[in-house]
Amino acid sequence: MAWDFETDPEFAEQLAWMRSFIDRELIPLEPVFDELPTGEWLAVKRHLQEQVKERGLWGAFLDPKLGGSGFGQLKLAQMSEIIGRCMLSMTVFGVQAPDSGKHGAPRPRRYRFPEGTMVVAEPSR
Repeated sequence: MAWDFETDPEFAEQLAWMRSFIDRELIPLEPVFDELPTGEWLAVKRHLQEQVKERGLWGAFLDPKLGGSGFGQLKLAQMSEIIGRCMLSMTVFGVQAPDSGKHGAPRPRRYRFPEGTMVVAEPSR
């Protein structure tokens, strides 16, 4: 059985917009990013994020109840492939670590081992 990675024409248009937006707006900022004063970058970032939000693409990993788009894993993977082309894309599209994918998830449990305990992290066989 083969997997079908095709996407609907409407979402394919969104992906094409993302590629164009990143090529036109974000990649040209990379060489000068470190030289931008913080206040100037914040203003530029807000402007760019608004464009992404208008397209319904900001915070795409979020559940719709939390303000996200509710895209399935296939669409998120297709978006991630495009977003990963530029270091600024993650912030502009609202998928930067450590925020990506953890909203609404329970906090991981923390274990405290007795002092002197050796912990080996190997998969069980």
